[in-house]
Amino acid sequence: MTDPRIIENAVHKMAGFLSQSSKKPAKPNCREIWRTLLDCVLSSQVPFAQAIFARVEVEAVLYSKSWSDEENLASSITAKLNKPLPTGRRYRFPNLRAKQIAASWFRFGPQCWEIEQLLNANSSSMEKRSYLVANVPGMGMKQASMFLRDLGCADDLAIIDRHILKYLDVVGLAKIPSNLGPKNYRKLEDELSRYAKIAGVNLGTFDEAVWFIVRAAAVQES
Repeated sequence: MTDPRIIENAVHKMAGFLSQSSKKPAKPNCREIWRTLLDCVLSSQVPFAQAIFARVEVEAVLYSKSWSDEENLASSITAKLNKPLPTGRRYRFPNLRAKQIAASWFRFGPQCWEIEQLLNANSSSMEKRSYLVANVPGMGMKQASMFLRDLGCADDLAIIDRHILKYLDVVGLAKIPSNLGPKNYRKLEDELSRYAKIAGVNLGTFDEAVWFIVRAAAVQES
């Protein structure tokens, strides 16, 4: 990868640009909440572009009728996800994700009032994330952070993916653990948070800047 000093400088410049240009998103409606939830769950260990195509298919199933049986819904979602996507590839985890999504649909319902209450609650973003990880099947620390960030409910959480891990390793900011369980995730998040303060931006803006720069550097070197 490019010289770490060049990467760091680019990240700081990008963070400043993003901080100045960022806008607070409007309050999401329930359909938008479900769309964001599906994007996060379906993109776990799957390229995001594929997850978006898969989400469109899943949405069509969810809103096609009023579902009264969780197993039947899961089966219908599986059938959709087993078909080739517009990319020509098949979705990687059709059975598992179908069961997880069906369970969430029957837990929260199409009106998702419980999640709306969570988003509007006067609780910390970390508390909200812990709730999502505990109650939304298929949603881990990264997915829950992404969900809250994408809905404009948390600018102090990190979405730690392979680009962020690469940055932490290249600049020597943290030793990369062999697994990214909740405890290790929070440790890396704390390191990023401290570094974001040095850059003078919030954590969400900083790790978004890291993502842009590291991804761009990887494309240039490929």
